[in-house]
Amino acid sequence: MSIRDSPVSSAICSSSSYPCAGRSASNWRRAGSPNRSTRARTAHSPGPTRRRAREPRNLWRWPLTTLHVNHTCFETLARGEVSTSASDSRRFPHVVRKRRWGYLVWIVAGGVIAIPELIAAAGAGFLPFTTISEMVGHLEHDHPVVELAVVAAIVFFVFSTARVPPEAAPPADDPRPGRTPGGRLTLADHAGDDERAEFDERDAPGIFVVAGLVSLAVIAFGTWATVQWWDDHRHFHPAYVLYGSLALLWIVLPSVVAFVWGADVPFPTLFRTVSNLERWLGRRPWPHNLGPLLGWLVAYTILTGLVILLLHLTLYPYPDITHVLNPHG
Repeated sequence: MSIRDSPVSSAICSSSSYPCAGRSASNWRRAGSPNRSTRARTAHSPGPTRRRAREPRNLWRWPLTTLHVNHTCFETLARGEVSTSASDSRRFPHVVRKRRWGYLVWIVAGGVIAIPELIAAAGAGFLPFTTISEMVGHLEHDHPVVELAVVAAIVFFVFSTARVPPEAAPPADDPRPGRTPGGRLTLADHAGDDERAEFDERDAPGIFVVAGLVSLAVIAFGTWATVQWWDDHRHFHPAYVLYGSLALLWIVLPSVVAFVWGADVPFPTLFRTVSNLERWLGRRPWPHNLGPLLGWLVAYTILTGLVILLLHLTLYPYPDITHVLNPHG
C-alpha cells in the first residue's frame, strides 16, 4: 500500500492540512512562507492572538505529512493543474496554445507558397527560386511519374478525409485507421471530442518553439546556400531545397510519426486549423450574423485556393493550359 492510499495518510491529508490544497501555486508559497509570522497571518482576527493547545505528538505524523505534501503538491504541478508558467503565458498570450500555433505554422507555410505565386503572376522574376507550381511542372516534364505521384497524393488526401472524417469517430469494430487529437491519420484509437478540445487548448512545450525556430533557420540557410553555391540558371535547385524541406519537416515527418506511433506534433493539421478558425469566427457576437457568415466565407476561400493550387500542380500551367493545348483558339 502506498503512503498516499494508507489510512494514516488519508486521516491526516485534508485540505486544511496542506498549503497547496485548493490554492494556486502563488497562494501556496505565500501561505507556507516561513517569513510570515503567526500574528501577521491573523492580523484581521478579533481579539489577541492565542497559541493553540499542543496536540499529542505522533511520531509518524511529521514524516508522513512531509512525504504526502511533497508528493501531492509536486504531482499537481507536474500534471499542470497548477500553472507554473503564468509569467510565460502573460509574456506570450496569443501563441502558446497548440490551436494558435496551428494558425502561425500554416500562415507561414501558406505565405511561402502563395507570395511567390502572386509575384510570378504579376510578371516579376526577382526571387532567387521558382514557384512551387513551376518546380513541380518542371519535374513532371522531365519525369512523368511525378505527375502520377501528385495525383496519388491528392486522391489520398480526399479519400482519407472522406473515409476517416477528422471529427467523426468510426464504429468500434471498424478496421479503418483513426485520427489523433491533432487530426492526423493513425493506427491508434480515434481521438474523442474531449481529447481534441484538450489538445487545442493545451500549451505547446517550449522545446517546440525552439525546434520551430531552428527548422526555419535551417531551411532559410539551406536555401541561401543553394543560391550561392548550387544554383542553376532557372533557379530550380533552391526551390527543391526550400519546398522539399518544408514538406518534409512540416507535413511528411509529422504524418508518419502520427500514423505509426500515434504521437502528435504540437500543432493541428491544416484541416483542423481551418475548422477551428471557422468555429471561432462563428462564435463572435457581431451584428447581422457577421461572425458565422465570415467564418463560412474564410473556409470557402481557403478551400478554393487549395483546389486551384492542386489543379495548378497537376495540370501545370493551369489555367493557361488551354492556350498550350490549343494555341490558335
